[in-house]
Amino acid sequence: MLIKDKEMLQEYLEVNGDLKFDSIKKDLKKADQLLLLDPLFGIGDEFYAELDAIETPEGKEVKLLELLRQSVADYAYSLWARMHAVQNSNSGIAVVRTDRTAPVSDAKLEGIIADKLKSSHQFMELALKYLEKNADDFEAWKNSSAYTIRKELFISSVDEFDRFCYIERSRIIFMKLRHLILQGEDELIKPELGDDLYNVIKAEYQADNLKAVHLPVVEKIQRTLANYALGKHKKDEDLQATAETHQKALIDFLRKNQTDYPILPINNTQGRGEFPNRPESSQFIF
Repeated sequence: MLIKDKEMLQEYLEVNGDLKFDSIKKDLKKADQLLLLDPLFGIGDEFYAELDAIETPEGKEVKLLELLRQSVADYAYSLWARMHAVQNSNSGIAVVRTDRTAPVSDAKLEGIIADKLKSSHQFMELALKYLEKNADDFEAWKNSSAYTIRKELFISSVDEFDRFCYIERSRIIFMKLRHLILQGEDELIKPELGDDLYNVIKAEYQADNLKAVHLPVVEKIQRTLANYALGKHKKDEDLQATAETHQKALIDFLRKNQTDYPILPINNTQGRGEFPNRPESSQFIF
């Protein structure tokens, strides 16, 4: 657990001195699990364990732990506030009220919780951005699946994604979209390029050594994938239709410049091209 005790908690949350740490400890553990160890955008189990074991942070560990702990504290508070606004007993659920205090209104409580959740995600974004900037200093993170810049997909970072679909440079959202980007590659891109051309261009992209003739292809691929992934995520039919439009533009570009892509399969147009009604064709119509 990154926040170890009440003294550390008070560095990140304004709480009354009579707050018992045990009352929020479970929520701090939940926050670590739901936020830092999220399988899509968390920091990864190994790196989390490494940070959790640090007794006296040094150098860049100091700022990173400050950002992560603030994120965890705000998230935990959002969980704690809702549960501790009521009292659970054998008699059921009751609103907490004393002679000196009265419960906050539902609207006020929800506003506080929403603010804390927003703050939590903002600090998580700052932590991920800081990790990206200083990735060489945090090798356990950089070498894990949690690393936010990965070249196995044609869109490797939030900066590339934002060129085509704006997600406010949110690394959390980008990491949530990665499986949809992969799905888009498998459904929309690889069948059109064919395995050979797909693998050649992907290898160049991963090596940061794209040939000039492949630059416009990659841009069209990225534009297609960004719209596809975000459209699927938001269940937005307009974005998905835009993805199909960009896919068609990619196909048309490849067909018009086929001499530049000699290993492009001849059946890459999914029926969009002119039907080859010739006697030598197996599909010749009499």
